[in-house]
Formats: sequence, C-alpha cells, structure tokens
Amino acid sequence: LPSSSTPGLHDSLKKWNDEIEATNFGLASLNSGGTTAGELLLADVQPASAALHAVLVREAPSHADALACRCGRCGGSSDAADEEEDDEPAGSTRSTADADADDDDDDDDDDAAAAAARAAASSIRRYRRWRTCTGTNSTNDDATAMPGMPEDSTFVDAVRTTSEMLRSVKNLVRYTNAVRMMLGLDRFSRGPGNSNDGIADDPLRQLRSVGMLQVYQEVLVGCSCPAATTYSTGDAPRDDAARNASLALFHACYGAPDANPAATRARTALVEEVGFVPLLMDLLSRGTGGTMNSHGEEGDRPQLTLPPPLLLSLTRHVHSLVGCDPKVVPVMNKFVQSTSTCGSTNGSNSHGLVSALVSILSASVLYDDSNTPSFPGTEASDRRPDLVTEILRVLFALRATGAVPDPSSVSKDASEDDASPAVDFDTMTRIGEIACHTLKLPPTDRSLSSKLAAVTLLMDAPRGYASYLLNEGAIPPLLLIFRCQIDEVIQRRTGSFNADAATLVPILAVLDRLSADDSAVQQLVKSEVFPRNEEAAYQTRAAEERAKGGGGRNGLNAKNMQPALEASPGTLRWKMIRLMTWPESNVKRCISELLWRLCDCDATEFVLRVGFGNAVHMLGIKGLVQVPSSSFG
Repeated sequence: LPSSSTPGLHDSLKKWNDEIEATNFGLASLNSGGTTAGELLLADVQPASAALHAVLVREAPSHADALACRCGRCGGSSDAADEEEDDEPAGSTRSTADADADDDDDDDDDDAAAAAARAAASSIRRYRRWRTCTGTNSTNDDATAMPGMPEDSTFVDAVRTTSEMLRSVKNLVRYTNAVRMMLGLDRFSRGPGNSNDGIADDPLRQLRSVGMLQVYQEVLVGCSCPAATTYSTGDAPRDDAARNASLALFHACYGAPDANPAATRARTALVEEVGFVPLLMDLLSRGTGGTMNSHGEEGDRPQLTLPPPLLLSLTRHVHSLVGCDPKVVPVMNKFVQSTSTCGSTNGSNSHGLVSALVSILSASVLYDDSNTPSFPGTEASDRRPDLVTEILRVLFALRATGAVPDPSSVSKDASEDDASPAVDFDTMTRIGEIACHTLKLPPTDRSLSSKLAAVTLLMDAPRGYASYLLNEGAIPPLLLIFRCQIDEVIQRRTGSFNADAATLVPILAVLDRLSADDSAVQQLVKSEVFPRNEEAAYQTRAAEERAKGGGGRNGLNAKNMQPALEASPGTLRWKMIRLMTWPESNVKRCISELLWRLCDCDATEFVLRVGFGNAVHMLGIKGLVQVPSSSFG
C-alpha cells in the first residue's frame, strides 16, 4: 500500500482485488500447498488488516465531502446519533447499564486503532451534519465550503479510491474465511486466560472494530444518497462505493454464531452499537419508487431506485440478521413503518419489512422501465435474478419466524380498523402473483435459481393457492422443475445425500401439498407420473393381481412384489420408484408420500403401482403392515 493518496493507491488495490477475485481467492493454490501453506498465509492476514485499516482511517477524513450524504437526511432514524458523538445511535437495543459496562470492559476503548477508526467515521458524519446545519447541498459554494475539503474535480477519484479500499476489506475477510475453512478451523484459537473466546486472536480485529463498522456505514449512507444518484440515471463510482461498503459490513459480521465468535461480536455491535438496522430499513424502503394495489391496478408502477447489486447486498444483511436472531424482525418492522410508504396507509401494517421486500420483488420481476430488459435479462451484470432469489429466500425465512402470517386465516374483507388483516391479505396476494409469474418464466440458467427459490417458498402455500396456479398455467412449469430436479439426483448426481435432499425435498413437498389442496392438480400430476397411454395396460395387469388375492386386511387387497406394470428404465415413474429406496431418509419419505397421494391414499393401488417391496416402508409408516421401527429411517 502506498503511503499517500496518489493514483498508485487506487491502482495497487484494484490490481490485488482483481487478481484475488479472478483466482477464487487463491483456493486452488492453497489446497495444493496443504495445511502448512494455509497456516503461513493466514499469518499474513493480521499485518495486511492493520495496513488496510491505517489507510482507511487516514484517507476517509480527507474524502469526507465526497463520501458524505448529499441531503443530510439519510440514515433512517440515525439523526439522534449525530447530535452527540458519544450518544447511543438510534435503533440501539442496549440498556444504559450495558453501555456503562462497555465503557469499562470493551478493549476497543483503549485501542488506538479503534479510536482512529471512530474519528474517521465521525469526520464523515460531522460533514453530513454540517451541511444540514448550513442549509447547503452545493459543493461549489465557496462562501460555505468547509475548510480542508476536496474540490469537485477530486470527488470521483476520492470515491473510486475509497471504493477499492472497501472492496479490499471485503476480499481480505472472505480470503481469511476461505483459508480457515480449508484448515478446518471452526473457531479462532483461544489463548490462555482469554475470556473473549477467540476474539482477541482475530487477525481481522481492527477491520471489525466498532469504529470501522461506523466508517463502512457512513460511506454506505453517503454514496447511496438519493440526492447524489438514482438507479435510472446511474453514478457508477458512488454505486460501487455504496455496494462495497455494504459488502464490507456484511462479510465483517458474517459467520455462524457458534463458529466464529469474532464475527458474532461484530454483528452484535453492528446492531446494538452502530445502529445499522434503521439505516438498513431506510435503504430498503427507498429501494423502489411508486405504489400499486394487490393487482397492479391504479397508482404508479414500482421501479427500482437503487441498483440491484446494492439491493442484493442489503437483502443479504436482512437474511443474515434474521437467521442469527429472529427477534430482530419486530425491530425491522418498526423502522420500516416509520420510513416506508410501501405498507399500510394508516400505519397499522405490522409486517412492514415484508411489504418493502415485496415492493422490490414487484419492481424487479413484474415491471420494467424503458431502459431495463424484461426479467431476468441476459447480461451477467444484471443482478436482478440474484436479488429476486435472495428476497424469496428471506421471505421463506421470515415465514419460519412467524413474521409472515398464514394467509389462510386472513379475510380480505376485514375492517381497516382491525389489526391489519386486509394489508396482510394484499401482501400475500402479491407474493403469490410474483411466485406464479416466476415459475412461468422461460426455462433458462438465469431464471433457474429464482424458480427454485419460489418452489421453496411454496412449501408453505396457503389453501386455495393450488387452484390459482392451475388456472394461471403454472402447474406444467412445476412439473418441468420436478423432472429436472429428479434428473439432477439420478443422472447428474455430484453431491452428497444431504445435497440430494436439498435438491428434491422442496419440489416433492410442494407437489404433495398442491395435490392435497386441489383434485384437478392431483390428476395433472398423476398423469405426468402415470401416463394415460399406459393406463389400459395397467388396469388389465392390476385386475390380474387383484384376482390372485393377497394382503387381505387393512384395506390392502394386493401383495405383488413388483409393480403391476413394470416401469421402463429412464421414465419418470422408474426414477421415482428407484428413489423410494434411496439411502437418504427425507428423499425416501417425501417421494413415497407424493406417490401415496397420487394413489388417493389407497393402499391397494399404491402397492399395484409401485410393488409391495418398494411400498412396504410407507405401508409401515401408515400402520398397514408390521415393520421393525429401525427401518423407518
């Protein structure tokens, strides 16, 4: 790293970033070098982290005017944090006692590097507050120009350099995590007498300090400011800086709570000390412009007002925070309600986060402006497919926490004076429309991940939704996904048995649920598995098997060991029957449940269709035959 702010700083960082990203963080060379090579390279992380930290805290204050918010109003409810440097930020969930304890016990308070980082963040925040107090948003106003701030001609270079520094933070953290994973390190080593359980030994400690988290957040606020740029007009340097700031925050705090205590501590600080949640909700609420009702009628069509790559990063923040601590969801809802216009007009919507996410979904999938190709687009730089996939996954995670209500228990005619059921119904209707639209997209590599995420969300589909999908022509696309996922396991299998379950269980569960909900859907799925042109031959053979007798109790009137009509190798039925004896228990159970459903839960037809040998496991689960409990898996 050069010692001064010269073109060499930007160029050297960009070269390193390009190289490490092009080589997938050097994992191939690390694997060939073995454990010793990995340990040696991991030892280089701490000095690299310290050097990068020093450059950031040196350069950020001198670039404050280029990085600060243009309007002075961004950051959600963080104005309270600007009033006094030592105040707790808005959105903090810490008590006064917690704050006092931190003053006594937090090592960062005595760490010069952490203090320098807090000062750097303060420099940007002060300029934002100064601009608001003077009432000027013009950087050319000589009468009110803040001393020591750069001229307009240097703004782009300042933003580009800062963006590369933040990109380096992100890559250094990802690199470290990759090396630790290669070495099989579940947590940082715990030194003698170290009560922080690995935190003190974190080589990235300086880049994860509270002060540095504040620096990343301030750059994110300033470079995503609507007064500086909008998605429709574009401002590539500021867009990149905002995204890299968000990614630096994300990776600094990313890690399973029980595997990376340093990341867990940073994540806790991000929420409780930095006050990131209100900012995050403010940005998501500003992610779209325009409103619409549940059917897209009246009002303005929603359009993305922030770049998809930035929105993708912000959505991943939501997913990580919700996954690590679902109790943060009510806090998120609270701040969306206070900043967003995408929810209830009377302020009663208790599911504001979902409304904000669904508005972004609508703008990404259903509506396109004149400058944007139809979803999912064709260019690799168009990140909307990734954004849609991530939002659908977050909605599934939120449903698991109870943040998304069961729409089957909600009436669309509920009074507006009630808790908010009408809003809930409209929101869920929009989710259903988007999921259906996504399923019907042409089958391409760019749409596949979004389709699979929609399938996962439909595992909890409400009653009556099957009929909607049937009427909208969305069942055939589901059956195509079903065939592709089975082939992924049977023919192209490259993963583990757990990977088999992840591939197949969602689509099996969805088809079973939809078939139970609508008999017409069941018949459509059944004709896909048991083709109608084979039914005459099956009925003839089935009659012959029934005449032989067998079974004789619990409604079981056949005991043919093989299917009455043998399945031709390679057919869908042949593949499904093969999966009935798959080693992975979830795959075996779900495929058997679907076939049971398609046979109208009739034991005799089930045995005739698949053979007693394949059916015995499921018959035992249903209590129709005696099977040792250990065979249930």
